[in-house]
Amino acid sequence: MEIQLEQDKKENIILVNQKIKTQEDMANETNFDEKLLNQYQQFYKNDHKKFQIKNLSFIFGSFFVNQTIILMRSNKYNNSIIGLDKCTLENNLILLAIIGINLTYTFFVYWSKRNEEYYKDIVQYRPNQRFFKEKKQFFFYYLGGFLAGFSTGLLGMGGGLIMVTFLLSQKIIAREAAATAAFGSFMISLNSLIQFILQKTITDEQMLVFFILGILGVIIIAKPSYIFMNRFKIGYIILIVDIIQVSINVFSIFALIIINTILYGFDAMLNYYSHC
Repeated sequence: MEIQLEQDKKENIILVNQKIKTQEDMANETNFDEKLLNQYQQFYKNDHKKFQIKNLSFIFGSFFVNQTIILMRSNKYNNSIIGLDKCTLENNLILLAIIGINLTYTFFVYWSKRNEEYYKDIVQYRPNQRFFKEKKQFFFYYLGGFLAGFSTGLLGMGGGLIMVTFLLSQKIIAREAAATAAFGSFMISLNSLIQFILQKTITDEQMLVFFILGILGVIIIAKPSYIFMNRFKIGYIILIVDIIQVSINVFSIFALIIINTILYGFDAMLNYYSHC
């Protein structure tokens, strides 16, 4: 397989990537007609776009659908946007709606991307990169994303570490694995931010402090780690960064428990206040 050296101008680093054949290459090596060559060229152009509109539409479409359904449900912090009372059966059935709609949305995305890969097979475009055609591989990645989201939602940590581990196990480039996990964390954080704004559970000053801590974390830990990884070609540094992040989260949770115990004793843990 031919190797193409591409210069990363932003960080002045040489990256080695699998070469993608151009339309001219395919015309010389195959007997494709003009229609197939144009289809190949379209895939080539889409892959080199800075913003993948179709993929971003799938991602943000899922986010907005889920966020809308969540806002339809009442809880002790905010009211339903459709007027449901938090003590009714309909309000609890919203949870089942989230599961059903997510499964439907997943099937739609899977069907769309799988058909796209079938067309790529016809024109022999990057035959070694197939993620939806093989069901076993697709559901492996899907399981990784589910466990990452479940861990983050339930424990408030561990999503990035789980996703990076799943991707690295499939020999995905460490930098791409980290970027994928970071994007997932960004979407979860965006959901939390919207909830904080609507529920007003923290003040603007507290939110500003968390933003500052996040920026400092990127400057002090994440960015130097990526530079170190690229300079010395050490991919496992990503796992170290995620382990550090999880350790900090564990420390913060224990600190929160200690502070609440000092301020409120064990009343909040021993007493249950019904809201219905």
